[in-house]
Amino acid sequence: MLRLTACFLITSFLFIGNSLFGPQPASVLSLTRLTVTAEQALNLNPTLSDDGKIVAFEASADSSFHAVRADLNGSVFQEIGRTRAVSPALSGDGRKVVFASSEDLLGRNADRNSEIFMFDSSKLQQLTDTKPTDVTSRLSDGNFQPSVTGDGRTIAFSSNRDLSGLNPDFSYEIYLYDTLDQRYTQLTNNTSDHSAGSPKISGDGSRVYYKSGTGDLVLIETQTGITRVLAAGVPELSIAEGRAINNDGMRLVYSALTAPNQTQVFLFDGRDNSVRQLTQLGSRSVDVKLRCPSAALRRMFERIGIVFFRSTTPCMSVSSFRKSPRRTVNSMRVNALRTEKKVYHIQPQQ
Repeated sequence: MLRLTACFLITSFLFIGNSLFGPQPASVLSLTRLTVTAEQALNLNPTLSDDGKIVAFEASADSSFHAVRADLNGSVFQEIGRTRAVSPALSGDGRKVVFASSEDLLGRNADRNSEIFMFDSSKLQQLTDTKPTDVTSRLSDGNFQPSVTGDGRTIAFSSNRDLSGLNPDFSYEIYLYDTLDQRYTQLTNNTSDHSAGSPKISGDGSRVYYKSGTGDLVLIETQTGITRVLAAGVPELSIAEGRAINNDGMRLVYSALTAPNQTQVFLFDGRDNSVRQLTQLGSRSVDVKLRCPSAALRRMFERIGIVFFRSTTPCMSVSSFRKSPRRTVNSMRVNALRTEKKVYHIQPQQ
């Protein structure tokens, strides 16, 4: 009897110990397709909210692009506007979607320069209202690359307009916009020869990172105004259009050229002010150059929805063509979008 009792106690302890401290089953990732559309359409540049329940992206239909917000809980798709929305910025809960657009979405942008817009679940607002220097510069004049805090109140963006009376030379500067107080704050003061772009604001609004025209990675503490150059003269410094900073602003990822034909990803860690290289990719033997498409290649592109504009130059550059679907699906009933280029959602499951 004592042996049976001892064996039972030992077995029980082993089972409990293994359950608490033993190896746990690995998470299983599930891949869910969010869009189902025809091969001529495109769904591009998705951005995810902090809780993973809201996705914003751009979709093509009616020979144009549409900005779309999708609620994954009920599979509800909302059309934000008939516009491009390259990697839109989302608040933490995904209720607010912020993007730059050169379209006249609300009848206030007839000159079609780039303005900042915000969609708040049901209502679209134009936050900036600026004019280009002249008609020839409207594509380069305006407001670009918005980044938003977790609560959706403060937006950081780049602009070469004089929004606060402190940018008379119309250089590219970094601005903050308080959506509650409706007030602009200019964070940088450069010359027209030294631009500031690609701003990223932390979720709590305490930090803004940006890229200078000389390739410097710069940090601004928004509460104190203290500015620090974290890395100077970084070759081909690039900060992603989408999410590149964590919520407290202590970590930022970026890419840079480290050798001919070799680009690596780096992490700045504000906890110890260190920069760490995350990738160890080898150099390409040669760089990939743009080439003029042959007639056969051009026909193939047209079949998948890439339309080339006519050009008087011997070889068309990247700016000489655009992607455009050749026919539409369901007249842009967004909840029934179908596309060859799909949007997926990856979710860990236990």
